[in-house]
Amino acid sequence: MKSSDDALPPPVREDLVLLTGYLLSSARGLLDEPESYGPMRCLGAAGRVLELLEDMRESEPRLVAVRAQIEDVLTGPQNHQHTAGFLDELCERVAVVVKQPAQGEAGEQGKTGTRGETGG
Repeated sequence: MKSSDDALPPPVREDLVLLTGYLLSSARGLLDEPESYGPMRCLGAAGRVLELLEDMRESEPRLVAVRAQIEDVLTGPQNHQHTAGFLDELCERVAVVVKQPAQGEAGEQGKTGTRGETGG
């Protein structure tokens, strides 16, 4: 059990629960929806995570820019012919953030690995 000092703030917990619901309902919807909906749903989820980081003041300008691009695609006319290139670009930009954290995050670099691995 976590101590109260480690507990997530209620708005963050609520956002994470809502994101979980979104991901699960998206997974279910993808069984019956057109194939092109999958990338858009994943973009929506990525945008939500980046927005949560912003709300918690844990983001940085490069990630804010990625979220803005995601929002532009999700709210603009749907043009799926360039989706692969757009996703490749976003993946590269986020990879740079993971590999080269912003100033002030250098001590946090070990937290960027997955499943408890440390970065390096």
